[in-house]
Amino acid sequence: MKRNDLMQSLLDLGIASRRGVMTAHRETAYTEECAGLSLPATEDACDNSIIIPLYVPMSDEEISTVINGIRTCLSI
Repeated sequence: MKRNDLMQSLLDLGIASRRGVMTAHRETAYTEECAGLSLPATEDACDNSIIIPLYVPMSDEEISTVINGIRTCLSI
């Protein structure tokens, strides 16, 4: 499953997520300075990672909701 599809499927279940790793060399402020720069590992991480809900006061129920949502989306 592609990252954006997973993110949308999670959102459909009421679970917000966002892109994970960011790449500075792709950001508008740096495109001119970094023109032609290729960082394959960083770009792969940027294109395929997500951040799921994770914070200190999460209840066990909220944690289970996120885990079960990911399992549902990935059919595992």
